[in-house]
Amino acid sequence: MKVRLYGIDCPESRQDYGPAATGLVNGAALFREVEIEEHGKDRYKRTLAVLHIGDTTIQDILLESGLAWVYTQYCKIPRCRAWKAKEKAAAKARKGLWREIDGPRKPVAPWVWRKRAR
Repeated sequence: MKVRLYGIDCPESRQDYGPAATGLVNGAALFREVEIEEHGKDRYKRTLAVLHIGDTTIQDILLESGLAWVYTQYCKIPRCRAWKAKEKAAAKARKGLWREIDGPRKPVAPWVWRKRAR
């Protein structure tokens, strides 16, 4: 099953912090029981899902670590508001990709990066 994380977007693998986001997900989920809360399919027929690990979600972990954005265009469940607050808290604390918010390597949202790469 191919799964895309519902409601958030992480840096692409060739973007700054892309490998860090992938590593964080792998480390958090490896050898752990993960519950999949499905929210439909995307245009590539991947399952859109919130991934639960114990009392938290992969989305929470990524946002709290500053390694993801809430994808507000597509995040439509009530939990999205709390996720947005986690994103803002990580940015305020300059965690992860938010470390360089004012620097020359200012973070670029992945949907913007993908559009530029076309």
